[in-house]
Amino acid sequence: MRDATFRSAALGREMQFRVILPLSVPEGQKLPVVYLLHGGGGGFRDWSNYSEVARFAEGGLVLVMPEGGGRTTRMPPTAPRTGMKITF
Repeated sequence: MRDATFRSAALGREMQFRVILPLSVPEGQKLPVVYLLHGGGGGFRDWSNYSEVARFAEGGLVLVMPEGGGRTTRMPPTAPRTGMKITF
């Protein structure tokens, strides 16, 4: 489990997120990613702090839990749709 930040060009600010990876991943293997969004008034740590969600990483999923921050996380219709590569 790791907390990190990235710069969102679409939102024009730094965004925090938590990622949970499987304990062992063979080099070069691609894994499915699940994005877990918290509810209103919550935070990016809520999924892992208040549930057993980390066990799904043991099954081969990468879990990404971004911070919300209200309406600012909605993608503007003209925002570029680019991929993001996270390397640890």
